[in-house]
Amino acid sequence: MKLFIFIIILCISVFLFFSLNNKSSKLSKSVIVPIRDTVEIYDYSNCIFENNLTKYYKSVEFDSRISQLFKDLFPKHSDYQKSQQLLTIFKNYGDVFFWGGTIRDIVNNIRPKDIDMMIDVNNQQMRDICASLDIDFNSVFRVDTKNTNSYKQIKFLYGIFDIKMINRVSNESVENDVNSLYYDFKKKIIIDPTATGLTNCLNMRFRIVQSSFDDWINTIWDNKPQYGHALRIFKMFKNGFKLIEEGDKTMNNYRIWLKSRLNILMNKNQYFEIPAIVRECLYVWRGDEIDPKTLTIIQKGTDDSNFRRLLNQIKYFDESIYYNIVIYLSKIDQSISKICP
Repeated sequence: MKLFIFIIILCISVFLFFSLNNKSSKLSKSVIVPIRDTVEIYDYSNCIFENNLTKYYKSVEFDSRISQLFKDLFPKHSDYQKSQQLLTIFKNYGDVFFWGGTIRDIVNNIRPKDIDMMIDVNNQQMRDICASLDIDFNSVFRVDTKNTNSYKQIKFLYGIFDIKMINRVSNESVENDVNSLYYDFKKKIIIDPTATGLTNCLNMRFRIVQSSFDDWINTIWDNKPQYGHALRIFKMFKNGFKLIEEGDKTMNNYRIWLKSRLNILMNKNQYFEIPAIVRECLYVWRGDEIDPKTLTIIQKGTDDSNFRRLLNQIKYFDESIYYNIVIYLSKIDQSISKICP
């Protein structure tokens, strides 16, 4: 009888051990755990990173998280196998890089919603790959009308892969240093073109890359200025990052520019009866469903913690903008004052 009880206890212990280990290995949706084993290396080079500032790092912990990412994003075995098959094909053609928010999130053990990739595969090669996998190229990719050899992913494997062709990387038109990180999937190297992105990412802060300042903020798409770029900084705030104050003329100009864009976003437009930034706060960051005409909440979101953190960051950045946003928010939801910092 004692032996039987001992065996039962042993089996339960083994089950719990492996269950906890499997659970801890998964990337989190919210708990930030930075990698701790980064080592700078000096024997790596790649012609697309033509920048003397660029730093390169190795991290076994990061490599492990990349492997885990595909298991998390593709729980169905057949989908996981297809994702690995695609990666193998891409690697056979040339370089494969993960980049942007994907790297930012994995560095801090956060599971990204999709995978931003750059691959060394041209238009025709991608068509051939899709044909070999019985995938309709035209339903997955959109060809650039100005450069017919270029393409942009629309939806691939549930929209998880976000693929574009490899271009030369420089500091031109870069959003911020943290979102400019790359990972060489073949050689397992973290690439930091700005020299500060990885360090800042590990410390939950970011800076505007001054050499790209004018290019990024003055981006024109479809002959229209992209005022929505102003909201990108608050996406970083939402993720818990703080903007580094460098105290120079360029940073001061950036703050002036951001305030001007936010003031524009505080105005109503032809699509919504509430300011764009207020709608973004409720719809994107708290998850509300709002009737734009009656200004009523159809269904309130549940992401109060991120919403509160975002408002706190806006207040830290500029109190006058914060109070104007809160006034509009209170008109839609009177309970806002209870969670405002």
